[in-house]
Amino acid sequence: MLKKSKPIIGISTGDPNGIGIEVILKSLADKSILDLCCVVLFSNFELIESQIRFFNIDLNLKEVDDFDSLDTNHVNVYPINNKEINLSYGKLTTEGGKYSKDSLFTAVKAIKNKEIDALVTGPINKKNIQSEDFQFKGHTDFLNEKFHGTSLMFMVSEEIKVVLL
Repeated sequence: MLKKSKPIIGISTGDPNGIGIEVILKSLADKSILDLCCVVLFSNFELIESQIRFFNIDLNLKEVDDFDSLDTNHVNVYPINNKEINLSYGKLTTEGGKYSKDSLFTAVKAIKNKEIDALVTGPINKKNIQSEDFQFKGHTDFLNEKFHGTSLMFMVSEEIKVVLL
């Protein structure tokens, strides 16, 4: 069982045909992040592993099936489904929308169950994610409903911090 010494940060990966996974993995290449928190990507291990190879990123991954086996020295990958995905970079696909929705829904379930402490969301395509169970303008409206509150969108860098109201 993971000793609770660092916050557990969950990351939904967004649309796999977009830039989200690349940005997430390149951000996590900074090894000091794992000194600050335990990271859980909500994705399919094979997809994340192939993206690491494609972008030549040095990152230690661990595939986990439960939150008791998280490893603070690795980027943990928690499965969202068992489906293989065919990527079409830069293209709007139904499959990409379903994948991003599965990642987001799995991450939200984890935060509601207190298995993670915070959620970072990768970019979705607001058109292809639309479905019977996702009829929102984007993450913020979806999270407002799921958590019965008012969500805020933050964009943070060394130079500037922006919150959209």
